[in-house]
Amino acid sequence: MSKRVSGFAVPFFVLLSACDGTTSTGAVIPAGGLNFPNCPDGSLLGIDANRGYICVSVSASTATAPVCTASQALTVEGGALKCVEKGTGNTTKEISDQITSLEAKYTNLNNKVNDIQTPSGIGSQFVGQTDLKFSGKIVGPTNQVAGVGGAADACIAKFGKGAHMCTPFELFLSASAKHPAFTSTTTMPQGWVYMIGWNRGLTVSGVPSALAEDDYAGVGENCGGFTQGDSTKGWVGTVAAWNDSVSTRAPSGTKALHFTINATTTCDKTFPITCCR
Repeated sequence: MSKRVSGFAVPFFVLLSACDGTTSTGAVIPAGGLNFPNCPDGSLLGIDANRGYICVSVSASTATAPVCTASQALTVEGGALKCVEKGTGNTTKEISDQITSLEAKYTNLNNKVNDIQTPSGIGSQFVGQTDLKFSGKIVGPTNQVAGVGGAADACIAKFGKGAHMCTPFELFLSASAKHPAFTSTTTMPQGWVYMIGWNRGLTVSGVPSALAEDDYAGVGENCGGFTQGDSTKGWVGTVAAWNDSVSTRAPSGTKALHFTINATTTCDKTFPITCCR
C-alpha cells in the first residue's frame, strides 16, 4: 500500500522520510497529490533514476550515515546517504517555473489584500483620531495646506494613504458595521468631523448668527471648510463623540454617537481630527 499526500501546491525543497513514512518539507505537491511508498522501519524515502519515489534500506547498507549539521538534512541520492543543505538540491525546470509562478501569484494576492481598505458596500470607516489638536483652521503638518486637504494630510500622517476627516455618516456606518471602537465598553472623545447641515440659519444657541450667504453655502458647521481659526465670523465646527447618552430618557450607560454644534465648538476651539479610511 502506498501513502497519498494531496493539497494546495506549496513550494518546498528538501524531502526526507522518517521511518514511519511521514514526510517533512520536500518537492512541490501537485494538485492531484503525490503517491509515496509505505516504507518499512529502517528505510528512507529515495528517488530513483526515473524520479520515482522508492524505499531505500538503511539497515542493509554497509555505508555509515553521515552526521548532518543543523542547516542540513539527510537524504538518499544515487543509492547513497548524504547530507544536503536545506533549501538546495537538484530540481527540474518545470518545478522551478512552478515555484516562480506561485511566488508571483502570492505577491499579487498579497498586494490586493493590502489594497483592500473596507468590505464592499460599507465605505470608509473610522480608524482613529490624530494625536495633534487643531483649531477650526486646520493646516496640514506636511503639505501646509489649510482646509480639508490639510485635515486629510494630518490623517494620512497618522493612519496612512486614503485617510481623511470623517463625516457623521461614515461614523454611523462604522458603528452599524460593529466596528470595535463603538461598543458598550468603549468611548471616543470629541473630534472634528466634516458636516454640512445648513443648521446655522436656525440660530445656534450662544453663537452670533453668520451672514446669510455663509449659511446657505454650507460653511456654518465646518468653520468655512476648516479654513477659519477664530470666532470672528460666528462660524462653528462639528465634533463627534461616542460616549454615554446624556438623555434622561435613555437607559443609564447607553452608548451613542453624539454630534455637537454650538458655542462649545466655535472655530477658535481645538480638537483632534476624527479620521476615516
